[in-house]
Amino acid sequence: MAAAERLYGRQAAPPPRPGSWLLRGGGVVSASLIFAQAAGWFNGFRLVGVGMVCWAAGSVLTGAAASFGMLAVARTVVGCGEAPLLTITFTFLDDVAPPARKTLWFGVLGLFPVLGSAAGYVLADPLTAALGWRGTFYLQLQLQQQQHAAGPDATSYGSMPYPPAEGGGAYGDAPYDAPEGGPHGGGGGAAAPSAVQQQQRRRHAAGALAGLRRTGRDVAQLFRYPACCLNNFGYAPVQWIIGMVSFWGPKAIKEMFSLQGSGPELVIGAIVVVTGIVGTLAGGWALDVWGSSLRNGFSLQAASVAAALLFLQLAFLGATSYPAFCVLLSLGLLSIFFSQASSYALSMWTVPPPYRPLSQAAIILLQHLLGDVPSPPVAGAIHDATHSWRRSLAAASSYLAVAVVLFTAGALLAASGRARDFREEGDAAPSAEGGGLAGDAERWRQQDSSGGVSGAQGAEGGRVAPGGGARGASDAVV
Repeated sequence: MAAAERLYGRQAAPPPRPGSWLLRGGGVVSASLIFAQAAGWFNGFRLVGVGMVCWAAGSVLTGAAASFGMLAVARTVVGCGEAPLLTITFTFLDDVAPPARKTLWFGVLGLFPVLGSAAGYVLADPLTAALGWRGTFYLQLQLQQQQHAAGPDATSYGSMPYPPAEGGGAYGDAPYDAPEGGPHGGGGGAAAPSAVQQQQRRRHAAGALAGLRRTGRDVAQLFRYPACCLNNFGYAPVQWIIGMVSFWGPKAIKEMFSLQGSGPELVIGAIVVVTGIVGTLAGGWALDVWGSSLRNGFSLQAASVAAALLFLQLAFLGATSYPAFCVLLSLGLLSIFFSQASSYALSMWTVPPPYRPLSQAAIILLQHLLGDVPSPPVAGAIHDATHSWRRSLAAASSYLAVAVVLFTAGALLAASGRARDFREEGDAAPSAEGGGLAGDAERWRQQDSSGGVSGAQGAEGGRVAPGGGARGASDAVV
């Protein structure tokens, strides 16, 4: 794009390409769905360990990349490594956090990706000058190894929230039985090794195909929960703004106010850090104090995103001085981050417990597909057409109106008693007698028909009583 070429035309680094964003986003999304399925069958912390290994391998490949293609593949591997951290850790936190402070805990967990991104603006230049751009990725690997060495032992935590079917594999399929007489056949004549290998390959292919079909059915099941859909789709415009401001903010500030040097980069980084910390923590604390019902959560998100839309429009269209622009931008981002913790919480509470990792995977897919991945190229295309950063950023920010509508619809749905809060039903979680998430959800619906908690109670319920999560804290630790 012309705007991206002007931004990077005089720098040594190549211009960002949409293909690299799509590859990394695709890695995160596809791996999130895979790990969301695996979370029902394997130790969650071991899956996080697998993700950290993928992330480390991606960092090494990034530092050693000799071409853009290799760099794109390496960043995709990094995205795959991020997936279990984004899908599984929130589920674990939902199980062990104190009910009266659960939203605040979600905010603390969701705060660190924001801080990491903002720190990149401050540390990128000095680290690159000292170590070279390849050395920065090797430094990331070293820091990750130190973190892994200091981390907890995965075996000290529970392995699975819901056990698989007896005698079944990851999807309830019967395990492979070797032919009688040994692995190469039995009875009167030994089968050829190639025939056994072909049989095993067919079984593995059939299992993989069955897993893909089951994943598709499980994703489709999420649409049975409208509150979850409204929350997850509404989160995409929020991430749209963060991606757009992070990418184009420094360039836009320099041109709008005729500034030079690295000051705008540092200002944007400082604004994101401060507003991210204050807004995310304050939003989580506010919902806990107000009462962590679904209606309150949606209402808080709708109000904060509406305020963000107002402040950002004033910043992009009305601010005539650099200090006034920074103040209005800070208020807009503060309002954006104020809704973050509630989004994380509602993605957990609006689906049955077996669906929580999949709901988190869905919100990751949407935030990349409809949020931070397309926002920089769209804002750049609008700038190329209008030749005005003010009009282009204001037009792109109007996407927040979609989030306001969706969150308001969620609040009305919860107020009418048609949105279920599954925290109220966690103590009576059915045991899994069949593989996959769809079977678990079906047992939840059968339980409802025999006297489970009503949707109105779930929608209107306030904070959950201690121990009212999908699993109590005592169940999470073996």
